Amino acid sequence: MADKMTGVSSIESRIEALKPDITLKNQKRLRLDMVLRVARRLDPLSMGCEACVGHLPVIDRLVDGIKDVEQWQIPEWKAYYRQLDGIIKHLKTAHHLAEEGEHLALWTAIGLVLGTGIGSVFGSAVLGLVLGIAFGVAVGGMLDAIAHKQRRVI
Repeated sequence: MADKMTGVSSIESRIEALKPDITLKNQKRLRLDMVLRVARRLDPLSMGCEACVGHLPVIDRLVDGIKDVEQWQIPEWKAYYRQLDGIIKHLKTAHHLAEEGEHLALWTAIGLVLGTGIGSVFGSAVLGLVLGIAFGVAVGGMLDAIAHKQRRVI
């Protein structure tokens, strides 16, 4: 494919063309929606970030390799996730982006731990857990809403 299109539209069209040949289970395992969201984020960021410029060809190679996914063994899956997770980590650290629901999950866990501690102090573990989870969901949901409003979600 010598005159292959470049950019996000190329990635989107190639993924859509590959989907019929990939089982639903592997489509979910590949996190194709995340690959598309990452590509969409990398495109405008690549103007001012050297690392993002380098990540765009990696996404291209990942999409090119997807056509053989039905024959992948564990090493191929590990390499795929390692590359995708590396790009996501860069977007999170260098550009302060967050994954969908990331704050909610983190703060729910924190609330669970705090609620357990508070419940054991006051002698009502159930009440502590309920309050802790409610606190975590409220704070995490608020932080996720702020991230959405500021367009910081991958």
